[in-house]
Amino acid sequence: MISNLSQLHRKHAQLLEAHDRMCTNALTIGGTEAIHRVKLHKFKAPSPSGGVRDKTEFRIVRTARGKLIKIRNTAKHAMPLDKGARAHIIKAKPGGMLAFMGRSGEMVFRHQVNHPGNKPTRFLKLAANHGFVETGHELNREIRIIARRFR
Repeated sequence: MISNLSQLHRKHAQLLEAHDRMCTNALTIGGTEAIHRVKLHKFKAPSPSGGVRDKTEFRIVRTARGKLIKIRNTAKHAMPLDKGARAHIIKAKPGGMLAFMGRSGEMVFRHQVNHPGNKPTRFLKLAANHGFVETGHELNREIRIIARRFR
């Protein structure tokens, strides 16, 4: 039989606050680990991948069913790297030229080049999966700490 209802309400409110903090902390750790995973990803193309690594970000979104992590990359070439791309033509801006280092080591200038396409790297999916696993580990660890406090 419950004898002190006001104490039960207080403990319940404390539990809900601790749960909310725990979820936010775990999601922050999961998002940070996901970004770290992108920075460690071994891209085959050395030059464009640096911008992709630096432009990966996460945010915690509150939904009707709780909170979740959204991972995204704002680099223009992130989606073709992640999902793959078919062969296509890359054209210079009007009045401009494309410049790149040729096979012989000399600078090459062209109005357009034929890009051979690329296979998907799925670096965002791998990062999201890694973040999901790390979030689960952190939730498991923190729920045990909270449970000890409310025995």
